[in-house]
Amino acid sequence: MFWKYFLYYLEKRFKDMEIKRWINEHPRQTACIAAVPVLLLLIVTIAILIPNNQPEKSSAKHVWFYDLNTNKLFKADADMRPPIESPSGPLLDGSPAGVRAYVFTTAKEPNESEIIIAYLEKFSPDAEKFTKNKNPNEKPEEIIRQWAKGRFIKLVQDANWLPADNPEAIDIVGLKHLPWETIHKLRPYTVQ
Repeated sequence: MFWKYFLYYLEKRFKDMEIKRWINEHPRQTACIAAVPVLLLLIVTIAILIPNNQPEKSSAKHVWFYDLNTNKLFKADADMRPPIESPSGPLLDGSPAGVRAYVFTTAKEPNESEIIIAYLEKFSPDAEKFTKNKNPNEKPEEIIRQWAKGRFIKLVQDANWLPADNPEAIDIVGLKHLPWETIHKLRPYTVQ
């Protein structure tokens, strides 16, 4: 019952106000005043709806490596170039068994079953360390060729290593072997 009287009071006050006349006399200002909250609402809505799942770039001191003998992950310094020595020792041929693992997850706090090893990486012993040339005229094909020189990629379950400039290896690095629903939710699984 109280609301009925309150609404009646508000309606009567609004009718008695001079605001109607001001609105009629100043249509441009009225439109601008009305547009501001609508634009703010639109900006807030877009900001909420656009996912912010972009991987955070970090200057990690440690990254994940994969032990080819035990098929387990271990952490090592980020500046080490694979293959490196692994906790289990060398491979049967005497070469180091630790290769770089690119590890992702879809969970915020993943358990072991929610970790995805996207691919493994190693370099040939004679590969030069890649540094991007600051020459803006350098062709993208040349940059890719330098980056891929002596670099090898493979999936965990694959037996053979592929040169990084191989189309199949490029698809692996591009995560095209993973389902789209998974790729959309991936975030790097960083070393704690």
